Amino acid sequence: MANVVGSTTHELSTIGSLYLRERLSVNYSQRGWHLGAKVQGSYNHITGRRSDFKEISAWDYSYGLTARLPLPGKVGLNTDFTVFSRRGYTDTQLNTNHLIWNLRLERSILHGNLTFALDGFDLLHELSNVTRTVNAQGRTEIYHNVIPSYFMLHAIYKFNLSPKTR
Repeated sequence: MANVVGSTTHELSTIGSLYLRERLSVNYSQRGWHLGAKVQGSYNHITGRRSDFKEISAWDYSYGLTARLPLPGKVGLNTDFTVFSRRGYTDTQLNTNHLIWNLRLERSILHGNLTFALDGFDLLHELSNVTRTVNAQGRTEIYHNVIPSYFMLHAIYKFNLSPKTR
């Protein structure tokens, strides 16, 4: 039972929800080069029987490109560019586009046992620390403590030790 603000009666709040999701990716590799494309989408259709309920038909989708390229000097470049979009919400704060670009440069030495990598995450400063979710029961906003855009240097050492033979 739900109580509507300003009402003195209770009425049953029945909702219906349909959620569909699909993902597709295509990749191509040749001689150390790797190119990829990806797309993902979800559809959320929510209905309610109350007279004051507004039907929701919303799309959340993303699409992007990935690449791994060898550069001169035995340096590797990995990049990922993805657009995250939301459409169909009555509140304009929920209809968003976020362009996320990540990048990694790496170089291995000592026969591949020591790798140095520089990661750049969210180079366009598009990520938000707020996650907004809508369903038939209401709207939820979650605030996260995050570092939205950063660079990180890695030193990765592969230590392989073979067991002694008797």
